[in-house]
Amino acid sequence: MSTAPHYGLIGGAPSDASAETLRALEGYNRGHRKNPVVACASDMWAVGCAETAEGPVDYPVSWTDIESDEAWAKEMLDLAGVGRGDFAFFSYIYSRSAHTWPWLKMGFERGARLATGMPTQWDAYRLEMYCRLFAVKLVFGLTPEALDGLEGAGHRLSEVFGKVERIIAVGEAWRRLREAGLAPWKLHWLGPIVAIDPCDGAGARFDYKQWTLEGDGGRLTISNALPRACAFTRTPLAAKGRIGVADGEPRLFMEE
Repeated sequence: MSTAPHYGLIGGAPSDASAETLRALEGYNRGHRKNPVVACASDMWAVGCAETAEGPVDYPVSWTDIESDEAWAKEMLDLAGVGRGDFAFFSYIYSRSAHTWPWLKMGFERGARLATGMPTQWDAYRLEMYCRLFAVKLVFGLTPEALDGLEGAGHRLSEVFGKVERIIAVGEAWRRLREAGLAPWKLHWLGPIVAIDPCDGAGARFDYKQWTLEGDGGRLTISNALPRACAFTRTPLAAKGRIGVADGEPRLFMEE
């Protein structure tokens, strides 16, 4: 009995691909680009998860979507000062891979050194180890749970992160880091996107070329400004805020 070949981790190549096909991939990594050899490889990159006012929503993400998101991720890495040879740590859960992969991809392309970890108490040891052993340029996605894990293990936040040049933190973690004498930026998870607030008074940056944020009685909604594999049309978000203009572009001013 024969079965149809499945498409696995080697760039969407079928499980019964010939040696010639695999050789032509030249060590291709699935996440870096669509399969350059196998014509029938799927255009679907992954399934993402967006937190909305109604709860989590799964949505398809295409290669075109991911590539479209890379330009803004590049701008944000530039803003954070991450360059060739710099070490950056990204903390996120796998359901948010569609949010974070463009950042990782742009980090790879500029020659940065990258590490990842889970935003949990039990994985906080990994973050502490990196901050102790390496000169860390950026920590992205720091959560209250990670801080709980660090402090529960007897670490002082000011000592763990004292030499980290840029921290981008979520919610209550931002306040706790400020109280520890640090100067973190804010990270907002907004449905299928993220917004970054450098805390310079000019609002949070988001990819306004790809997405439209609107305030509906204080409640934010999101729509895709350009075609994507999954359409969001004024999808309500759990966050509240307003949209203003700074430096000639739309900015988000959160209500917290």
